[in-house]
Amino acid sequence: MSKIATFLIKNFELKPKEVSIFLLLFFHSFFLGWFLAFYFVSANSEFIAHFGSEDLPIAYMIAGIAGYLITALYSNLQKKLHSKTLFLGALLFMVIITFVGRAALGSFNIKWLSAFVFIWAWPFISLIGIEAGGLSLRFLNLVQVKRLFGLFNMGGVIAAILSYFAIPLLKPVIGHIYDLLYVGLGGLILSIVLLFMLYAKSDKKEKKIVTLKKKVKKEKSKTSFRVLLKDKYFVWIFLSATLSMTMIYITDFGFLSSVKSQIAPDDIALYLGLVFGALKVGEFFISLASRRLLSKYGVKLGLTILPTVATIIVFGATITGFTIGAGTIFFLILMTLNKSFERILRRGLDDPAFNILYQPLPEDRKLAVQTKVGVVMQISIAIAGVFLFFTNKILIISEGKFLLKFFPVLFLPILIAWFFVSRKLYLAYKSKIRQILSDISKDKRRGTDKYQFGSELLRKNLKNSNKVTVNFSTTVLSETNPKLLEAYAGTLLTTIDEIKFKKAILRNIEPTWRKRLSKTIQQIQENELPPDLEKIAAYAVENLDYSGIKKISEEEAQVLINSKKTADKLTLIKYINKRKYTFFNI
Repeated sequence: MSKIATFLIKNFELKPKEVSIFLLLFFHSFFLGWFLAFYFVSANSEFIAHFGSEDLPIAYMIAGIAGYLITALYSNLQKKLHSKTLFLGALLFMVIITFVGRAALGSFNIKWLSAFVFIWAWPFISLIGIEAGGLSLRFLNLVQVKRLFGLFNMGGVIAAILSYFAIPLLKPVIGHIYDLLYVGLGGLILSIVLLFMLYAKSDKKEKKIVTLKKKVKKEKSKTSFRVLLKDKYFVWIFLSATLSMTMIYITDFGFLSSVKSQIAPDDIALYLGLVFGALKVGEFFISLASRRLLSKYGVKLGLTILPTVATIIVFGATITGFTIGAGTIFFLILMTLNKSFERILRRGLDDPAFNILYQPLPEDRKLAVQTKVGVVMQISIAIAGVFLFFTNKILIISEGKFLLKFFPVLFLPILIAWFFVSRKLYLAYKSKIRQILSDISKDKRRGTDKYQFGSELLRKNLKNSNKVTVNFSTTVLSETNPKLLEAYAGTLLTTIDEIKFKKAILRNIEPTWRKRLSKTIQQIQENELPPDLEKIAAYAVENLDYSGIKKISEEEAQVLINSKKTADKLTLIKYINKRKYTFFNI
């Protein structure tokens, strides 16, 4: 085993068989990040040098139309082409557009050429996101997506950090900022090479999957918008994707408008390079931690943290704009922070969490639904453009000056709506998994399950002699149907060595679980435990402690019912549970 493989297995908890696929995905992401960094800075800096903030909405609407047409074509071809051909086609399309953008310099009016290059920047980001998500859906399962998506995406983050900080060094020695497009093309071409290597490595695995699918009774894949919108789960996915993508462009508009108003034209590329480089450093660290954060706090954190943080920052920008003014350095800092956190949290937590949403779906629907989400996102670009167009009409005064201080006020309601939609989406995700597991458990044809996981199968795997299988089943059940862990919790807590799996069990223990588990937990506590595990264990013991539960009056019960305190709610649950088994009256 190589030193690299040993390092990855030891520090990132990769399994030996995952190392080769992980490295290919990592470097594929690296070269795509390289391409995007050089393209994005070139496109943005040249566009805002020739156009004002009032032109951004029109550019976004055109970008939305272009992106919609491309993703609609992608969705249509997905039904006809092998995934490798589909992904390759997307990358080659970006190669052609980028080459044309640079080759046309000197032959076309620079102002309109800058508009052409800028318009394709956002559809490229979406295409790369669909391609990266598609690869993860193709080669990773639910648990692997949680562990590895953020990690292999670090390849793109590291490349972007190096690229953004290289731009200030390259700018003095290049003839035009669009020369950076050629540099970006090099990364795009190398990502295509990595794509071929990835599929060459996994061809055998793909053949096994295809052979397996032939044995299973085929089911018609209904993935039209009309069918999907009948399911609330997909409604919340589409609505969240719409608000999320709209927020990107509104954030970008606020950021670029602030930069345009306070940074000299010749310094814009330098400022953007430094800002994007700094935020990519943040992306690197959050991507590094995303595996632990999503494993510990689940999908809920990934889906809600970005709208929460953005709301707080934009609220701060609103206060700043009305007190000390939108033309101050403090307002620019807040707009820069909002843009930075949008990219940092999106790449490190939001994107991995959103990709997990597709995992409960049947294999033949995952990529199709993901592509439909891509189409929705492109429509959202046009929606953002329309919103910003009318925002411009409202906030531009007679002298043509844009009232930037009012912009965050119009932005806040969208962020608040996104926060509530994200919470609803998380609840729908949990409900969807329970529904799927329930359907599978009722399916008498155990050998023809159309979904990957079933509660009954996972429960049986808890008794498996293979530790990897036990750990996997424990992780999935802890998030989907933790009650099934109760009967096995005592044995699992004493036989599982890894802390994260102990946490998965302990954090789900509630007062209705078997009280004898308390002794097992106390035995574990006799050993020196990490502070966070000790805290979870102590809370589990407290949940199982009925020593202070006594008979209460009807008035006292009513007080507990009306109380908003967690301790009172737990006391009431314990009382009801005790009464259930002891039959003493109120």
